[in-house]
Amino acid sequence: MPFTDSHATQYLAVRPRKKPPSHTAAQYDVMRLHMRAEIYYAR
Repeated sequence: MPFTDSHATQYLAVRPRKKPPSHTAAQYDVMRLHMRAEIYYAR
């Protein structure tokens, strides 16, 4: 699957310098897993 701009934006949203308070730790972990999976399958 191609790495699109939306994926890049999602990646930046998941890895901020400071974790946004709007996300719980669980949501943060889930988003990180999704991003890791997308990067893995994009190879």
